[in-house]
Amino acid sequence: MLALCVAVVLGIAGLPSRKTMEASGTLVGNEVRKRAAIRLYDDFHNNLDAWVPAASNVKNKPAAWASQNGFIQPGPLRLWSETQTLKDYQFEFAAEIRQKAVSWAFRASDAANLYACRLEVVRPGPLPEVEFVRFTRAGGIASKPVRRRLPLTVRADTVYEVKMQVRDSDFLAAVNGVIVDTWSDNTHSKGGVGFWSDAGETASLRYASIRERDDFTGRVLADILQPADKK
Repeated sequence: MLALCVAVVLGIAGLPSRKTMEASGTLVGNEVRKRAAIRLYDDFHNNLDAWVPAASNVKNKPAAWASQNGFIQPGPLRLWSETQTLKDYQFEFAAEIRQKAVSWAFRASDAANLYACRLEVVRPGPLPEVEFVRFTRAGGIASKPVRRRLPLTVRADTVYEVKMQVRDSDFLAAVNGVIVDTWSDNTHSKGGVGFWSDAGETASLRYASIRERDDFTGRVLADILQPADKK
């Protein structure tokens, strides 16, 4: 059955026969790298070398990024350097709002050109009211924010698991398994992801991950052809 599945997948992908592949490991390796998903993960337990500070014109700058109880609290905007050339991807992270909001960017080339989103506490309390806010920044000019009330009940200590789907000009945002917004915009065609906090805001990041080009053929090839000791 496995051999049949491999044959079907390779046929769909238009790759050479298995015999030819066995004779040319380089060809197979190149195809896997081209088709398999790019996956990155950071739990912020090591350092922030992968997160590049982005210039900002914010007047009241927040405190620098810091580690607190094993989690990272973002300050001025930093971009994940390994994501800055990406176009279509799935971006996930988990965070807790300590004070007012957690903010993130995607398809960001710098602080002046990005898509921005945030979860903002608009009515604090044991059962706070939270809004999903989004806007576009181009050439340093921000569009009018769009606000959506979060369609789920949360507590002051809720951990927000956020998932962003970014494909072509279509975007989807989900929080704790619930879709909170979908929209389209063609201002920025590529760029990385990042986090920031404005003055008076504090959030704790638990992890961040990103996955690009996750097509069916790539996933099967990556699973079949990776070394056995890494499965």
